[in-house]
Amino acid sequence: APILAKKMLAQANAALKGDMDAMNELPDQVGLAVAAMREHIDTLSRRLLNSGVITEKLEVTIEDNLGSYVTRSYQVFDDPKWKDKLDPVTRSKAHAFLKSEFSVPDDIADRKWEEIQKVAHKLGVVKIGEPGATKAALLSRIAAKPAITDDEISNLIDQILTKDGATSALSGQGIVGGKDLSILKKRKEIAEPIRALLGEYNDPFVNYVRSVTKMAALAGNHQFLTSVRNEGMGKWLFDKN
Repeated sequence: APILAKKMLAQANAALKGDMDAMNELPDQVGLAVAAMREHIDTLSRRLLNSGVITEKLEVTIEDNLGSYVTRSYQVFDDPKWKDKLDPVTRSKAHAFLKSEFSVPDDIADRKWEEIQKVAHKLGVVKIGEPGATKAALLSRIAAKPAITDDEISNLIDQILTKDGATSALSGQGIVGGKDLSILKKRKEIAEPIRALLGEYNDPFVNYVRSVTKMAALAGNHQFLTSVRNEGMGKWLFDKN
């Protein structure tokens, strides 16, 4: 892969994700390379759409993200020593983000009912939709909940930096260290301080290779299974009916 300056690398990665302003700022040679990678990813995306291999929900996702989809990958899954190599500044930013997310807003009593429910949920004092939970009851439980400590945040970060913890953090659906990690998702995106904590790859060439490898493997596996089904139907494979 070409050796690019850090700033240009970031621009190329943004361009690969569909940022046309970033694309226009790239030198012609780099821009052509990124455009070719983008087209290859979109070609494979269209092939998956036409293959019947994906669910209807995923079809909509792919269609909505043509021109911008790139597989995100993280060093925490590749490097067993990532936790020890982590930049202290990156860890500090994640710490501040998590402490803010698990803190109670000063004006909680004036917030909308839905917001109060969400705060109560992330603090673990109630389940969303719990019957009989009144505003006064939730505010009382929230007030009784001890404030999260720096040690608790540090322990949470240590758990997130394991493979299982990272998987839960990225799905935004797990419970790690007794904390509901759904708060890590902002508008369906994992918050940037958490992506940085996990070591998101920002090299466009790494992201390109991983994207096409993932999609090609999915398409190839579907083609193989379809071939096996066609060859075996009526011989060693039979419909349930």
